[in-house]
Amino acid sequence: MNYKIVSKVCEDKYESLLKMIHESFEEYEKKGLHFTCCDYDCLDLKSKVLNGMYFVAVDDNQNPLGITSVSIKCSENEKWAYENITAISPSYKGKGIGTALYKARTEYLKEINCSYILSDTATDAINSVLWHMKKCNCKKYGFQSFPNTNYYSYVFREDLKDRLVWSPLFYRIRFFMAYIRTKMLKRKDGSIRWLNLR
Repeated sequence: MNYKIVSKVCEDKYESLLKMIHESFEEYEKKGLHFTCCDYDCLDLKSKVLNGMYFVAVDDNQNPLGITSVSIKCSENEKWAYENITAISPSYKGKGIGTALYKARTEYLKEINCSYILSDTATDAINSVLWHMKKCNCKKYGFQSFPNTNYYSYVFREDLKDRLVWSPLFYRIRFFMAYIRTKMLKRKDGSIRWLNLR
């Protein structure tokens, strides 16, 4: 199968890109997990996915097969990134597209001197969790609940530069604290629970 990775999508392909994103999350919708990107329209696509740096896998006819998008952030003296979305067409999963997109994204982030990338996914989205931890070598870094969802999320960190030896221990402690705080203060849908643990 022929495909290439591009960093620009023509506007006439937005509808097919949006359809591919929706289809890529259908397996989770069927399991009762509501990812907000399943509700995206073309305006959301432009403002939440294509507003950052993105890479798209396309076939010979420029049809989108997968996408990864990140937003670049700065804090103190450090540049880092947050993954907006990674989505692969269900028809093309397992064909190396996710790996190719991940490689293009990582090379770009290292080129612009990003120290790390954060991403998140539902705790019950097992395939996504495994992809982050095994393919991307991410560490659990936080625990969160976002509005308009119905699940808790792991927040992952992938270091793009060498870190201190104690960093993995720090990540575990940070994750544990975020887990306790989120479980105490938030419901799965992101609403505040005000210490009422129903």
